[in-house]
Amino acid sequence: MLSSPAPYSAGQVGSFLSQSSLDRIVLLLTNGMSVEAAESYCLTQGLDPDAARRVVAEARQRITVAADYARDEQLGKAVMRLDGLYAKSIAGHDTRTGRTGRRPHRFY
Repeated sequence: MLSSPAPYSAGQVGSFLSQSSLDRIVLLLTNGMSVEAAESYCLTQGLDPDAARRVVAEARQRITVAADYARDEQLGKAVMRLDGLYAKSIAGHDTRTGRTGRRPHRFY
């Protein structure tokens, strides 16, 4: 009689999950899958409940880091656009638009 393999423990998560598997979980979460459903998916892939929670937590952390980076990048672009608007409007003697570009903005 063949026995099914034992589920992977939390210590074996790194060896079990390839980068593409972790990327798949990140993709599932960013496409709207709930944390509970992502953990259930990990369970179907052979992880034990503790390992599934750790893998989903790792995926969520990667999403958070990526979102923080994108936010900082977008803020930098917005500030550059406002600086460009100010420079062009002052060069064209359009002080009204120049003042709009220099108005304090809340980027947080």
